Amino acid sequence: MCNEASPVRFAWGVLDLRIAGGMPAKDVWALLSPDVLGDDGTVARLVPLIRTWPGQSQHHNAVNGLDVLARVGTDVALIGIAQRVKFKALEQRVTERISDIAE
Repeated sequence: MCNEASPVRFAWGVLDLRIAGGMPAKDVWALLSPDVLGDDGTVARLVPLIRTWPGQSQHHNAVNGLDVLARVGTDVALIGIAQRVKFKALEQRVTERISDIAE
């Protein structure tokens, strides 16, 4: 049976598989898929990943994750973007995303 939560669960299932596989750059589509179906639940799952990926040599995934949050566009997503990050390179991207949303 399919309900409104099914597509979001499917997108996260695909993303979880790609994360387990090391998130090769060619699979960036798996990271971007939850933004189409994104909601505050997506934000809650994605923010902790964004905050840890740079420390795992996954900066590009963290940047793409910020893009997903920007496209989700809810207040919770904006708060998720605005949280302080400990990686300087990612902090610059955070500032850019906040400016994009403000415009």
